Amino acid sequence: MTRILKWWPVVVGVVGAVVWLISSSIEIGELKSETKFKQEAAASERSDLGEEDIRIYKRIDKTDKRVSKLRNKTQKMQEGIIRMETNQTVIIRNQSRMLEKLENR
Repeated sequence: MTRILKWWPVVVGVVGAVVWLISSSIEIGELKSETKFKQEAAASERSDLGEEDIRIYKRIDKTDKRVSKLRNKTQKMQEGIIRMETNQTVIIRNQSRMLEKLENR
């Protein structure tokens, strides 16, 4: 009995340490599972963002194509207008020359 009385603080300390280790390991397990869940959620979110980025880049490409098509159409129209103005100028010159010839006769 005296041995038990002599060693009871050590036994209580060892039991306390074992309880502390068990509770710490439970907390560590909970933290690991929580961390794993957060990592999976972050990976899912990253993949969603990646898909959204791809969709945005596709829309940008479509918009760029539309803009370039409109730019080309506008440029062709401008060139056509310039040709028409040039042709009109040539026609007016020819008409004025013809009128001068007719007047001189």
